[in-house]
Amino acid sequence: MNISTMSQRELLAQINVASNARRRYELADGNQWRDERHAREAVGAELDALAAEWHRRNLE
Repeated sequence: MNISTMSQRELLAQINVASNARRRYELADGNQWRDERHAREAVGAELDALAAEWHRRNLE
């Protein structure tokens, strides 16, 4: 689903999922951290995009 077509509820749910995933990567040990670098970066990028959409909608 495209971020711009999500409902407010769906957007908040996705922000929560991405935020929890990023937190798990941040708490991982050093070896796991290196192994999951690309996944962690993708989650961070997704969370940034979701948060930007949330802010855009709430500033309109």
